[in-house]
Amino acid sequence: APELGISTTSSMVGGSVPQATGAALAFAKSEQPDGESPVVMCFFGDGVFEEGSVFEALNAAALWNLPIVYVCENNSLPPGQWRLGDYPSSTFAGKDFVALVEAMDVPGSKIDGRHVGAVAEHLAQEVQLVRDGGGPRFVETYTGRWPGGVAMFPSLVAGATNIEQIVGAPANPSEHAKWTEGSDPLRLAFIDAQETGLISAEDARRIDREVRQAIAEASVAAQASPEPEAAEAYEHVRVDARQGGTK
Repeated sequence: APELGISTTSSMVGGSVPQATGAALAFAKSEQPDGESPVVMCFFGDGVFEEGSVFEALNAAALWNLPIVYVCENNSLPPGQWRLGDYPSSTFAGKDFVALVEAMDVPGSKIDGRHVGAVAEHLAQEVQLVRDGGGPRFVETYTGRWPGGVAMFPSLVAGATNIEQIVGAPANPSEHAKWTEGSDPLRLAFIDAQETGLISAEDARRIDREVRQAIAEASVAAQASPEPEAAEAYEHVRVDARQGGTK
């Protein structure tokens, strides 16, 4: 969605890191309009540190002082919560990701990723440091893993999320209730907004109804749409094999 500043993504673990670093290199090497200093935001999970290309990208960013903020969303489970059949955590020997990137001369910091306001404020500061010529930055946002996010077979352990779980009613089962109360970013954002008078429980219910309606309509439209033509497989790609050149 380039109109929103989202240039690309990758389904490969760690794939977004070299892609984003390349975008930052392109910004660094191209002339920008007066007053503009583009900054790349790169989001990924803690599992990326199992990939060698990530370290190559970080090294390049540090050497070339690239305008990029790396944001690691860390939902690793502590050893006491590992269960058979789960992916327990990153299978990585290092335990402190900030220390890891700082060894490569990339300044790092940690923040509680469950609180959207605090994350927004912190990332705004990091972006400004990059704009001021500070080079690449790294932020680790630690979160609580959602119950049901189990290996290759995730499940809705408490059924579909209900807005009443956000505005105050307890969730069931107890494992899900504990996560909703202490780790659900949506619920925590609602509480903060409610306390400052920005939103009420009824506002949240109304927004929930509107969003669910939009999702339902989009689902119906998608399922009613015709299958794509085979030739469309060549659209929105970097290289068109049929013509032997870049697009």
